[in-house]
Amino acid sequence: MSEGSFESEVFTSNPETTLDGVLYLVIGSLGVVGHLATLLTFMKGNILHSPKHVLHLHFNLANIGVIILFALPGMSLINGRWMFGDDACNLYGFVTFFSGLSAIGFIAALALERYLVNCWTDLYCRLSAGHIHLLALLIWAQGLFWAAMPATRSWSRYAYEPGRMTCNLDWTSADDSHASFIRTITVICFIVPFTSVAFCLALANMAVDKKEAEEEKGDCMTERQLLKITGFTVVMALLTWTPCASNCLYSAVVGGDKNPSFIRVAVPALAAKAGTSLVSLIYPSLSPQFRYGLTRMLVGTDKKEL
Repeated sequence: MSEGSFESEVFTSNPETTLDGVLYLVIGSLGVVGHLATLLTFMKGNILHSPKHVLHLHFNLANIGVIILFALPGMSLINGRWMFGDDACNLYGFVTFFSGLSAIGFIAALALERYLVNCWTDLYCRLSAGHIHLLALLIWAQGLFWAAMPATRSWSRYAYEPGRMTCNLDWTSADDSHASFIRTITVICFIVPFTSVAFCLALANMAVDKKEAEEEKGDCMTERQLLKITGFTVVMALLTWTPCASNCLYSAVVGGDKNPSFIRVAVPALAAKAGTSLVSLIYPSLSPQFRYGLTRMLVGTDKKEL
């Protein structure tokens, strides 16, 4: 990575970088715990009948991938420099980018599922668990493809961000390889998925109003709850990834910036970690059945004892 790394002003350790590092560690720890709890609730809580829970499982796995390496930038920010070498920088960029693109793909899949459930019910009922797992595999595969391009330096690259405390796509670069890569993934992995999500959720929302009286009761999450959860997840994803996408797209259109402010470097990356971590709170906030399943999973309480 050394020949592709850029030289930039180093933000030496100070109260701002230390606070940023502490936030990484706190947010990352809470996020991993939250998403693991969500995973276990779906697996053991019987709040969704299989295979309806499969995409939620994969989505939470992708979110864990986004934040799992939180200790690397957290400790580096507190220390005042990246502590783990070029290979770890490349790995951190790859894992975060791969997981982030996959998470966006699973959001689109969850919206498509809500559309099929409400607008093409017969077609959805003919889908097997194998179809859902195949869709999940394709989403992981497309994330791997796009994330591998910078990792292998076939198209763009990962490098230290200004300050050399964290790693990301080399958005300070103004070369044609980076610009073409950013424009491509902006369209394919950001604009197209979220446009499709808006279309699917709008139609699903209109359809669910007509079917609301037929919703399931009892321990399982209702269709209205699943639709709300998906909608709030989309909003959170837009708030989470738009700052990073804007940084990259700006550099691809206008040109690289070798000496951006610390705020421009720190806020997008921290927003991505914070937003991804907060997604795990959406499920218990909007579904009493999920809260019950989570409580039962954590404390082993039987329904009759509640």
